[in-house]
Amino acid sequence: MRGLPGSERAFTIPEVLVAVLVLVAALVPLTALLVEARTAQLKNERYVTALFLAQAKLEELKQAGCDAAGANGGAFFPEPYQDYRYTVKTEELEPGVERVVVKVRFAWRGGEKDVVLTTARGVP
Repeated sequence: MRGLPGSERAFTIPEVLVAVLVLVAALVPLTALLVEARTAQLKNERYVTALFLAQAKLEELKQAGCDAAGANGGAFFPEPYQDYRYTVKTEELEPGVERVVVKVRFAWRGGEKDVVLTTARGVP
């Protein structure tokens, strides 16, 4: 059966609305997933930076040798890492051996996160 002259097939308004609703229903969870993925990426970047800073501080203490023996304290890192701060604690495990603990702390979502590295070293 043929349509009336000049009539064309097209989508009706209800069909278009249903299609838009289906599209929105699919995009909202995907958008939330992308936001969560970006948040996780930022946290991981800050965590890895803190890990590298802690490792560098341990290496610095290792290079300092006995000059750093018994050195406890902490401070903020210089720019561009001024948002990270560290503490260093040393304690004698047994004569001639000490434990060195470096903790790097950074702000995250209204709280703080820590990265802690520990090593033992011989002291004269």
